[in-house]
Amino acid sequence: MGKSDIRIVGTMNANDAYYLKRILESHNYQGYGEKPEYTVDLAHSGFVSGNKSKYGDYGICDVRNDFLPSVYTNEVPSGVFTSNKYLLKVTLPEDIKAINASAFSHCVSLGKINIPSSCMEIGSQAFSSCTSLTNVDFPYISQEIALPQLQTISEGAFSNIGRLKSFVLPESLRLVATTALSFYVDRLFSLTDEPPVWEVPGNAGYVIGPKPDGCTLYVPFGCSEAYKSSEKWSQFKIEEMPEDKWWEMIP
Repeated sequence: MGKSDIRIVGTMNANDAYYLKRILESHNYQGYGEKPEYTVDLAHSGFVSGNKSKYGDYGICDVRNDFLPSVYTNEVPSGVFTSNKYLLKVTLPEDIKAINASAFSHCVSLGKINIPSSCMEIGSQAFSSCTSLTNVDFPYISQEIALPQLQTISEGAFSNIGRLKSFVLPESLRLVATTALSFYVDRLFSLTDEPPVWEVPGNAGYVIGPKPDGCTLYVPFGCSEAYKSSEKWSQFKIEEMPEDKWWEMIP
């Protein structure tokens, strides 16, 4: 089978999402021969509201309508790609507002995903057990493109994943669950002048990760002393980003 690139143009409803999942899983790879691998480009696609399946209505689809995933406008549906073990890379459209719970959990071959600039929330277990995940891209961070709107990263969103090459903590981030960022990363970028302190209800502000082991933390120009004075962030190797064109450092 080898590697295949799937590009979807136009909106996807619940039925489309269900059949895409079936297509990706249909080759029944048994451990011999050439393993099927997929990249899915949704940059010019999106998700529309409703879980009604016209094929189910006519008896063509063998899954009842209420078993199809609920798909919400401008959100990646909960569980829509979960356990798709042949996914290598997914490109999300820039108007996505949320990546919902377990959307990509247990996609064990997934190595690369982008976080759209409009995304405000990454749901619980969204990328849990994506053990090959090494690239979480924030490609829009520059003077010419919209700054991130990410506010919430929920429980276990990036638990049990591969070691990331880089990750960005934007100024917009307000709520981070206890184990949301429990991962290893080579280069961590914090875009706030003051060391981040997140609100964690009932948890006294204690957040596990990212892990400082082998990680360089890049902070805004002139702010390194504030981070070095922080009990949590002082565990990282800290370097300041340049005063001008700092965004060019971010992959």
